[in-house]
Amino acid sequence: MLTTHAEMLNQLTPLIAQVAQIATTTSETLSRHNEVLTQLEEQTRQNAIQQATNTQALAQLTEDVASLADVVTNAIEILESDREAFREEIRRIWEYLLKSNDHSGV
Repeated sequence: MLTTHAEMLNQLTPLIAQVAQIATTTSETLSRHNEVLTQLEEQTRQNAIQQATNTQALAQLTEDVASLADVVTNAIEILESDREAFREEIRRIWEYLLKSNDHSGV
């Protein structure tokens, strides 16, 4: 049995329609993927900028903490020195009072 050209065309028409639908779907999917990829690239760029900003802020905070630690260390050293000076002054006054009481006959 020989099929005619028209019969073959009738058989191919649904297949051509399916191929056209697949091509359209593939094109739409590719378009959506490209949009998502563009969004991901933009988000990645924004994340990199934020990370650089955070890194700079962290570096500044680290410097500030080191500076504050120096200030606190210096304050502690001054307080310890003052405490020793106060102890010496209290000792001196105490000894003076003891000597004064010894001389006063009490």
